[in-house]
Amino acid sequence: GRARIPTAHFGAARGSPPAAPREWRGHANALGIAGWHDFRCRTAADVAAVRAEIQAGGALFVVNHPKVVGPPWEWGGEAMADARKWIREAGRIVEPTRQEIENASLMFIAMRDMLAEHGAVAVTMNCLGMRLMDVGMAYPCLGFVRLNNMGLGGVCEADIKSTMTHLIFSKLVGVPGFVTDPVFDLSNSTIIHAHCVAATQMEGPASKPAKYHIRSHLEDGRGVSLMVKMPVNRKLSMARLIGTDIMLFST
Repeated sequence: GRARIPTAHFGAARGSPPAAPREWRGHANALGIAGWHDFRCRTAADVAAVRAEIQAGGALFVVNHPKVVGPPWEWGGEAMADARKWIREAGRIVEPTRQEIENASLMFIAMRDMLAEHGAVAVTMNCLGMRLMDVGMAYPCLGFVRLNNMGLGGVCEADIKSTMTHLIFSKLVGVPGFVTDPVFDLSNSTIIHAHCVAATQMEGPASKPAKYHIRSHLEDGRGVSLMVKMPVNRKLSMARLIGTDIMLFST
């Protein structure tokens, strides 16, 4: 037979009855609850308390219909707070929608929690090959920026050698880095370092973040990434692990 899961439907409104009109700010379901929970939420603190109570009992708190297809959910959560921070501190938002930025922040929370759960310090994935956007997920670019700023490792393209290089070199010099595809411009003797991810705190976790624009992914014009305004007149080091015992680097 089909298993039956006890559910509750939570609505959340803002306003002071009976005179003030109510402003609906979203609703959610609780799946697998064992008892009654007070659903009469009027503040963000009310919603957070109910969510914590439900989750503490082993049930699942599920936000219903996102902004594109129904009334918005505007009571926050860690991913939404992270998205608001990206939006607030951006110089410009060019292509991505707010929903895409929220999805990217959700990806960051998931990666961060996964690292903590496994006691790991770095993650790399086949960002484009996994077709994340085609299954309603997000690229990890924003999450990789956060992780790199924290002194951890977020590395593109399931590149194990670059991940090891990133970890070793970051620990040696004490500041974040990012993976690049270097291009040599022989006309003016320069090297262009560019990729879809760059830390915004290249001078260390305590440094002032660089300014940035929120853009789509460089290669397919989808998802969310950053165009970071790097500091100028700084020394730049690049490195590459060869095998398991040789590190090539230059400054």
